[in-house]
Amino acid sequence: MKRREFITLAGAAAATWPLAAQAQQPAIPVIGVLSAGHSPVPDIEAAFERGLAERGYVVGRNVMIEHRWARGNYDRLPELAQELVRLNPALIRVGGNVVALAAMRATSTIPIVFTIASDPIKMGLAKSLAHPGGNATGIAMMTATLTLKRLELIRELLPQNATVGFLVNPENQDLLLEIEDVARSTGQSLVVAKARNVDDLDPHLCSLSPLKSAPYSSATMRYL
Repeated sequence: MKRREFITLAGAAAATWPLAAQAQQPAIPVIGVLSAGHSPVPDIEAAFERGLAERGYVVGRNVMIEHRWARGNYDRLPELAQELVRLNPALIRVGGNVVALAAMRATSTIPIVFTIASDPIKMGLAKSLAHPGGNATGIAMMTATLTLKRLELIRELLPQNATVGFLVNPENQDLLLEIEDVARSTGQSLVVAKARNVDDLDPHLCSLSPLKSAPYSSATMRYL
């Protein structure tokens, strides 16, 4: 090979080395965050980033976080979940029953880490607590199963003929069923108001107002 040809070939190869090396390097992992809210909760985000840092992941350096906010519009959750899936994140973090279900419907392969109020088995997020299976894991507060205990405490504070009001997101079908079961088993007088977003709150809160339900008093539990 002539000297000039060798130099030309070597120069062309050297020009491609940075591109090849870049292609071989793994991309910075992305964590997707799906929420029904309007903005991050500072304490939660700070704690999450500290947890990542303890494991060697520093946001902006070797891991990125992509947020999607439904801003109280639950109808947007499926669309936002699909946006995150298209980013091919390492995992998707979700909070709330409805948000977790939206993420589960969007992907069966990307890991989902949830914080929910209800039983993940009843919701279809896990096959069992011992062997969840699937792509979802997380923390279940089991709030719905505490409804009976909460009612017992409320009955100690209110007159016997008091009616208890529940403000419920109608998307949380498991909570609605729990409330109905408790009402049947205890004979407690319950009024259930349903609100899916902020715009629904005022009229439904009025329906739970003691002024609307005299002569009894009213207590409200909120599940949004």
